[in-house]
Amino acid sequence: MSGGTSTPGAERLLVRRRFEERFQRDGLGFSARRVVHGPQGVTRSAEMERSWFVERSGEVLRKVKGGLGFWIRLLGRGLLFAPLAWLMELVASWVGVGRGWAIVTLVVLTCVFFGFLNLYVWASLLEWFRQRRMKVERPFDGEGDDRLGLLPAPSGAVVGTIAGLGPAHGEDLWVEGWLEAGPVTRRMCGGDHFAVVPDDGSPPLVCRIDAAPLIVGASETLPLSTLRALFPDTIDEGPVDAVVLRVGDAVALHAEELQEIRRVDHVELDGSIRGYRPERGDDAPYRGGGAQPGQLAVSSATRPLRIRKLR
Repeated sequence: MSGGTSTPGAERLLVRRRFEERFQRDGLGFSARRVVHGPQGVTRSAEMERSWFVERSGEVLRKVKGGLGFWIRLLGRGLLFAPLAWLMELVASWVGVGRGWAIVTLVVLTCVFFGFLNLYVWASLLEWFRQRRMKVERPFDGEGDDRLGLLPAPSGAVVGTIAGLGPAHGEDLWVEGWLEAGPVTRRMCGGDHFAVVPDDGSPPLVCRIDAAPLIVGASETLPLSTLRALFPDTIDEGPVDAVVLRVGDAVALHAEELQEIRRVDHVELDGSIRGYRPERGDDAPYRGGGAQPGQLAVSSATRPLRIRKLR
């Protein structure tokens, strides 16, 4: 979903993407939702089963519960054929062959079914208690440590400088802010697509933001008015802890997959042609210099870009 226009109160930030994750604790336990904000106030919201920012304990319990659920469904379907056991018993009695085996099988299957059901109930209770103790952790702090271990080994990163994409961009390209609002923790991300120019002289990377990247860097304090410009429904008072990617920032970017593109200055993003051209001014037309090849890195919900802000 794309905005495509500058947001009032954030003149230096061109808002083309807005994403949010809401973590809430209530009487029923812990819930998390992903919200994608689009133009004209249109939003899409979906419940998340997993999050990078919620402690990841209980994996074994989830697998046990899933396995029990599978066998309960399988045995439950089998018990639908229980009347056949009685019919088979009557036929066996009529023809004078061995009797009782069908009934014994039915009783055993019934006992196994209710045994698994009992275990499933206990597993569900344990998972509920575990959800009550869940907590949300933000990935950055004032020192820029990778608190949650979100980043792979540094050897696989592309080290370079953040650059804007023409024909228009702001100085601040991406903002990720965290806000505590009572029982709700909100991770609010917004900004523009951007480029990374590698330090080793390799082709530039155009970063297309289809979902919020995972960013680790030293946090800074933003006034709430800045975040309100991105998310107008933010009404809480007080400063916001955030990481901001700006033009000229040094970063180490981890992308699971890179796509070769013929022209780094001519990429379709949000229905318009944009790109990186180092020699242009902020509003200069694209001309001259010839086509420069590059690479495209896409940040998606399942495969987000992972970025360490170095300075």
